[in-house]
Formats: sequence, structure tokens, C-alpha cells
Amino acid sequence: MKIGVIGISDHGFAVPFADHRDLAVDFLAEWCGPCPGFAGRVVSGRCNLDENPKTAAPFGPW
Repeated sequence: MKIGVIGISDHGFAVPFADHRDLAVDFLAEWCGPCPGFAGRVVSGRCNLDENPKTAAPFGPW
């Protein structure tokens, strides 16, 4: 099982879902802005594991 960012395409789209129990897919396009359905309702955050080990520790086996 590959860990990290994997490429997903029209060819074999179901394969990553069979291989990875926990998989989030970010659908994007260079020309596309924020999706109107999510704009103003969804917030995502990023936490650097090296800089914030105490905060990140409860969320995974780093």
C-alpha cells in the first residue's frame, strides 16, 4: 500500500478506494476557484508535524 499523495484518474478510478480504507480526494482544476457549494462553509487547516508534535500526536501514528 502506497502512503502519501497518489494520482487518481478516469482510468482505474475505483482502484485507490479498494487499496486505501481512508482516502480523501481533492478534485481540482487550474481554472477553477472555490466550489460555490463549499465557499464560506468549509474550512480546512494545516498543521506541520515537525513544528507542532503535541498538537498532531493524538491524530495519527507519526
